[in-house]
Amino acid sequence: MAKFKPVYEHQDGRGCSVRYSQQRDKRRRARMLAEKLMGKNYFTNMQAVMMEAAIQMQKKKETQWQNTKQKTSD
Repeated sequence: MAKFKPVYEHQDGRGCSVRYSQQRDKRRRARMLAEKLMGKNYFTNMQAVMMEAAIQMQKKKETQWQNTKQKTSD
């Protein structure tokens, strides 16, 4: 059986909790490893990416349409 291990809070010289900073670093390393294993697409908001791409395509179509309209009117 596991023995009870009390957690003693202590701070580094800057007033930050050492235990919290170790937990934060552990989570950060886990996120970086997961990003490396799964690729960056897992952590991006694909709806936002697709919306941005649709807006760019619409602007491109509008400029092409305006260019063809100007050429026919000349």
